[in-house]
Amino acid sequence: MLPRIATLAVLASLVAAAPVAAQFSDNDVYRPVDFTVGGGIAIPLKTFRDLSKTGLVGQVGVEFMPSGQIPVAFRVNAVYEQLDGKPPLGLLNHDRRLIGGIAELLLHVPLDEHTRWDPYVFAGGGFYHQSLTDLPGNPSGTHVAFQGGLGLAAGIGALRPFLEFQAQSVFLDGPNVKTVPIVVGVRIGRRKK
Repeated sequence: MLPRIATLAVLASLVAAAPVAAQFSDNDVYRPVDFTVGGGIAIPLKTFRDLSKTGLVGQVGVEFMPSGQIPVAFRVNAVYEQLDGKPPLGLLNHDRRLIGGIAELLLHVPLDEHTRWDPYVFAGGGFYHQSLTDLPGNPSGTHVAFQGGLGLAAGIGALRPFLEFQAQSVFLDGPNVKTVPIVVGVRIGRRKK
């Protein structure tokens, strides 16, 4: 079921992005801004795996690269994650929703200017608001988060599909939320190299 939902989310993002990508089809002009949209799965790690099943993640973002000559960029992502809980020892099941924002620095790995591939690494931090369902009082709160990872984009004109592997940790009073989101999506507004 999860792969089917993730596939539908990616296809919907491609359809929604196509009209916007048409506006950025002129590759002769340097554009410092990319818009991103993506979705995928979030795989729980370590002790958090005992409390949660693999969940869904969606994100939209804006990336700013001030210069086409220096491969360093700044990105801000708005993220939504939903993780279904595993009932521990017969207690109530607790589904977890995380909504937040992450600011990151990206380093694009320079390759030959004629290649269509754009590998990059990223790291940053931000805040997530966590809410738990099916628990008395529906406890919620805002927590500091860290995220890093690597990605690969393929250049197809103004519309560039990407794949990212992220390592994410949300710092809680109890067990931290540690996940590995795998996100597939598109970038719109490719800059000329």
